[in-house]
Amino acid sequence: MRGDPQGAGGDEGRRGAGATHNLLVLNADGEYGFDARHIYNINASTVICNGGWPSGAHRDIAHPQIALVFWQATLSSMAA
Repeated sequence: MRGDPQGAGGDEGRRGAGATHNLLVLNADGEYGFDARHIYNINASTVICNGGWPSGAHRDIAHPQIALVFWQATLSSMAA
């Protein structure tokens, strides 16, 4: 159920006191323009979607699109 305080982060996303932005994952050449003062929920279900029992897609993170999110988030936090 959306908005469930007991909901999982992967399904519900994160929320907080600051601005929260819900985005779709970009191609590997995209630009997020992250601001370290905000919370970003990135829907990457179109990329992180392969996997079987028992972990499902939880280990399916080796994609250029996911590396882009990681590095842009990291660099934005260092610049803050």
